[in-house]
Amino acid sequence: MLIRFLLLKLRRVGACVLATGLAACGGGQSTDTDAAPVTPPLPPVTVALTSSAARITSGQSVHLVWTSQNAELCTASGAWSGALETSGERTVGPLTATGTYTITCSNAASGSSSTSVAVAVVAVSDRYAFEVSDNAVNDAAWDSRAQVLYLAVGSDAPVGPNSILAFDPVSGAITADIWAGSEPSSVAISDDGQYLYVGFSGSDVVKRYRLPGLLLEATYPVNSQLRSSHDGKPAFALQMSAAPGAPLTLGVATISYRTLPPTTQLRVFDGASPRTLTSSPYYTFDSYNVAWSDDSGTLFTSVFGGAVNRLALTTPYAQVSAASQPSGTISADTVYWTAYDGSRVYDSLGGVFDATTLERIATLPTSGTVTVDRANRQFFVVSLGDSGNAVITAYDLDTLAPRETIDVQREDIENQISIVPGLVRRMVRFGDDGLALVGASGRLTTLRGPFVAPGGRTAPIASIPTDACCQAHVVRYTPTMTPTAVVANDIVWDKTHGLLLASISMEAPEYPSTIAVIDPSTAAVVSHVPTEPEPGALAVSDGGQYLYVATSRKLQRFRLPSLALEATADLPGNDSTPPVAGSAPKSLAARPGDPATVAIDGVFLMRDMALLSGAGDSASWSRWSEDGGALYGFNAQSTGMTLWRWPFNSSSAVTQLGSPFDYAFPVNAGYPFDITFAVGGGLLYADTGAVFDPATGGWPGTLPLARLSGISNPLDNSFALASLSIEPDRRRAYAAVCEAYAVQAYCGNSLVSFDLDTYLPVATGEMPSVQGWAYRIEHIDAQTFAILQADRRVVLVSAPELQY
Repeated sequence: MLIRFLLLKLRRVGACVLATGLAACGGGQSTDTDAAPVTPPLPPVTVALTSSAARITSGQSVHLVWTSQNAELCTASGAWSGALETSGERTVGPLTATGTYTITCSNAASGSSSTSVAVAVVAVSDRYAFEVSDNAVNDAAWDSRAQVLYLAVGSDAPVGPNSILAFDPVSGAITADIWAGSEPSSVAISDDGQYLYVGFSGSDVVKRYRLPGLLLEATYPVNSQLRSSHDGKPAFALQMSAAPGAPLTLGVATISYRTLPPTTQLRVFDGASPRTLTSSPYYTFDSYNVAWSDDSGTLFTSVFGGAVNRLALTTPYAQVSAASQPSGTISADTVYWTAYDGSRVYDSLGGVFDATTLERIATLPTSGTVTVDRANRQFFVVSLGDSGNAVITAYDLDTLAPRETIDVQREDIENQISIVPGLVRRMVRFGDDGLALVGASGRLTTLRGPFVAPGGRTAPIASIPTDACCQAHVVRYTPTMTPTAVVANDIVWDKTHGLLLASISMEAPEYPSTIAVIDPSTAAVVSHVPTEPEPGALAVSDGGQYLYVATSRKLQRFRLPSLALEATADLPGNDSTPPVAGSAPKSLAARPGDPATVAIDGVFLMRDMALLSGAGDSASWSRWSEDGGALYGFNAQSTGMTLWRWPFNSSSAVTQLGSPFDYAFPVNAGYPFDITFAVGGGLLYADTGAVFDPATGGWPGTLPLARLSGISNPLDNSFALASLSIEPDRRRAYAAVCEAYAVQAYCGNSLVSFDLDTYLPVATGEMPSVQGWAYRIEHIDAQTFAILQADRRVVLVSAPELQY
């Protein structure tokens, strides 16, 4: 083997010498240090350039800042020129034209690099004048006879909240106003000027007013025939349109925000009577908007998924049927608006369709809300620019060619801002030369001038006055907070004897398992009364005869005002369960007019301390109607909430749950188990602000807890919560408002009074020391309240401002 290895080695060396010479084979005098040195490549040149603004008005300047690495020199080109330092800044302008600013930096050894920024310069047009009103306007409709815009104004508006305003956009006068209801959100006018229709996002009705006096004539229940298709959730008017030549025929696109995704439906009313929808399933009439043809026989809608429907409507009260629907001709995005020009239909994605066949005729270069101006043979499309500004294009109605485009902005102290951020809810053609836009933020923008109509004026245009007749005045005050030494499971106010009572847990370091009697004038504890272990929910009979205490295992009844123990009974199913902190029932409700009957957690009824019925199977909280004729139980599971009614007859046991009512709030939110209702004036007021009418199953309104707390969308999951006390005689609701459920453990609170007729806040005061959702609020007198905080501490609040 050794000889074979040496022969192979010699053969390889010889071959190497023949090929390259000895040095290359590792022999001779050559070493590694004789090789030519390798120079590493230089790092590449990099350059960055920024502009202080991407869009400016003609005559303004921008500030450019640039930096580079590994560069020896830099040069400007494009909209600027000349040699530049390798890093620096420069103000360019005033500018009158759009341009692209390029910088190139280089190094002879490693090359060059370039970058650019574009700056759009918008010309200040003399073809229109505009004005912006920041007033939470939800919708607008033009009354050509009275020459006013009817504005639906939201609950958080500084001028006319929850109202309809008749606004003259030329003079700026508010010629009429009415309080309308909870969150008016859509309006429509009949073509003969007789009627104004108003829809709401806080109430499931449509109201009809006679013009010009704004006299309420009728109220339409939007929910009729729709609950089965909305999974039992309430529906609201999203957009409306009155039929040409038929002022009492109204098309309504309804929406239920309580389903995922939101469910939309078409409703057609003749007077207050809805037409029958016989097609099944209901989504055949899915509708985000309504646009009538030139008569009351054809209605166009756009639907979820991007299709446009043409619905043939026959004689009044006849069936509504789908006539045709295109397939694959529109983007898969949702179409939110449609418009009709006499022979064609336009959608908000830029589609133009034949009104008879619904075949696509053209696709416009811009998309957005559309309004048609037949008198001037044009139509307008408003879209959003790169920086959220409003870009409005006027198109020729015959050729579909663009006539002119304007970019509407206004100067803000800091920068150019959008006047209509987000989706434009509505664009309305008004007067001889006016155009009104309602933005998603609630800003009303009004324009006039030659851009809108030939011969138009560019004279100043009016804004909604801030000192109008209907200015809202919410009293801001600072309540006096007096903490007590009590940590309780529940509190109750005995107004007959002037006793504030609190149940003390079995784990309390002092006086465990007792009822504390608190003097509300001093916040001092007067006495303690022993109970069974772990007292929880408390209830006082309406005549002040009894105090009921639900403990971990027992129900106890004390005589008032002596607080002498009168009777004790086992709670069904709990008699063998060891007492545990937090295990006591959380809800007790004594029947009005019947002090011997009490409901426990909405599950059991007891009379004279004996079990009357165990009808409830899923309710976790309950309240009696004011006359004692009905008991409402509430299921607060995180999977959903259902409001129940027990038909109650005092001479017999309750054996049925009765029919379920729908609690009007999103079922997909994770609700706490302790959410409750307050009862007053025949209505139920939820901790979320929703007002429920158990007689009709409708939702007449909502207390704007979220809007009051600065939450823009009252329908999202960051809604506010409040513990409520209702005073129907004074037409007031008092609420300890937690600003956002999503952060309920940390949110600050306010003590707010609401008007029960207008659903508007009357007075509000911050309570920073009350952290988290207030578990209970007890109204002691016209200006004093007891609040049980989330940490179970009892605090007394004095607010003289709330007595009015």
